[in-house]
Amino acid sequence: MNSNQCMSCVHYQGGEPGRLGCAAFDHIPQEIMEGTVDHRDPHEGDGGTQWEPVPGITAADVFGDEAEPTEAVQRKDIPA
Repeated sequence: MNSNQCMSCVHYQGGEPGRLGCAAFDHIPQEIMEGTVDHRDPHEGDGGTQWEPVPGITAADVFGDEAEPTEAVQRKDIPA
């Protein structure tokens, strides 16, 4: 099962089936694609780039929670 977190992220770049990429990964790890890892939090190899919503999408839409953004999303070096 694939998660919507990648396709709802401003960093998503797409690619060929089975080899999808983004600004954080040339090849998005399976655990992120499946949604078993929440990429609002840092993940090994992401170079400091985590999930950020495309305009019109909220974390609640994608992750089904009303939680405040994680520290990764609140970083000051990422433009709002």
